[in-house]
Amino acid sequence: MSDHTSIRGVYAGFEDCMLLPPLIQFRILTLTDAESIPSSPAFYALSAPPHFSPSPLRQFICLPRPTLLVLGPRRHPALSAAKGNTHTSLNINTSVGYRQMEVPDYISAVEQCGADIAVGIADIDLGLKEGQRSLKTPGVKRRDHVVENSGAWMRGMLGAKGLFGEDSGRRTSLWAPIPPLDKEVQRSYLETLEEGAEEGKIEGLVVYQNDSIEAVPESMLGLPRLALTEPRTPGEVLDAVGLGFDLVTAPFVTKGSEAGVGFTFEFPAEGGSLSGQGDREARRVLGVDMWDAKHAKDTRPLVEDCECYACTKHSRAFVQHLLQAKEMLAWVLLQIHNHHIMDKFFEGLRKSITANTFDEDVDRWMRAYESEFPEFVGQGPRIRGYQVRNAEPGPAKKNKTAYTRLVEKAEIPHRPNDRKEKLAEGVQAQPLDPNADAVDLEEVGFAQLYE
Repeated sequence: MSDHTSIRGVYAGFEDCMLLPPLIQFRILTLTDAESIPSSPAFYALSAPPHFSPSPLRQFICLPRPTLLVLGPRRHPALSAAKGNTHTSLNINTSVGYRQMEVPDYISAVEQCGADIAVGIADIDLGLKEGQRSLKTPGVKRRDHVVENSGAWMRGMLGAKGLFGEDSGRRTSLWAPIPPLDKEVQRSYLETLEEGAEEGKIEGLVVYQNDSIEAVPESMLGLPRLALTEPRTPGEVLDAVGLGFDLVTAPFVTKGSEAGVGFTFEFPAEGGSLSGQGDREARRVLGVDMWDAKHAKDTRPLVEDCECYACTKHSRAFVQHLLQAKEMLAWVLLQIHNHHIMDKFFEGLRKSITANTFDEDVDRWMRAYESEFPEFVGQGPRIRGYQVRNAEPGPAKKNKTAYTRLVEKAEIPHRPNDRKEKLAEGVQAQPLDPNADAVDLEEVGFAQLYE
């Protein structure tokens, strides 16, 4: 990652490394065996050498020190949990099933992980349903519970002795989440955040919905903001930056790589026009589908003049071949390329802000490019069960079966007196012989047709 990309920050969800208690997770084991299995995350047992950063989580995932490490209670994007949150816990979806994460457990995780930024815990229902983002605006009856629970949980984090603030001696910065509620409805919760900011314990804000930025108190407008809004396109990233977000996540990078799509956009858009509405057909695509057979003999790089490892060392034909062969290297090369495109995208974005031409450059970019990526239909690498939730019972597999029977069904000789075939054709079944053996009974069948 450090050799071929310039990734500035990584978000880690604590639910990805939580474990169920041993006796629940390993029911078939004896008590003695189960007691020997750890019930806490593995990185808790790590002790960093003196010359390393004192962050067990950073050491566990081999993250270079200059890269910003953000820790949140749930992964991003999150999958919908089986149940709702309670007054004292958050319902999460771990690698071994659903469970309730108590607030003190998360506070302990923040203390032991040693992340640069810790996202506060709030009563917000996150998740994906049927492939779409599901961030519910709480109903009238639940709003009071959301405000009450979020305020109590945040006060618990702010009250953790020696964990946050200038006098704590720690590097972890606490960023408070803003629930998707109107400012007046969550006034008591916002007052708690203002008190924490005045004490120097809250150093940033986290927003899960763009509209929630309007609820930020005036006294906290100067704090940096992190958008966990799951933008689907680079255009939505530009919208978030225009609203004043300082940090933006881009989950569509991995989704595009897994679908076999190579990004082709840049910012600012060279040659874009500010006049008129733009020719829809002349707009550039945001990416190319490398599963397309037309790339099988294409010796060009993914993007002309691109300086990433994938484009300087390999061709479209090679990447397309790797995808057809289901080689993991295909998705690795696409991920390297797509991250390089995003690095250049944000580099151009920062230059545009510095030059005070951001609004004009965004308008030109919107006219130059399509608003959506090509449809993500390519087969991705194997995914774990807790990374995707079935929308209905018994759905079809995401990827087609790799191996099938050598003999096609048409070549398999079928028995002429098959029972099912006789029933389908309406043929009268032969009467059963009570002295017949099993083979004869199987050939004749057990069902009889009656006129």
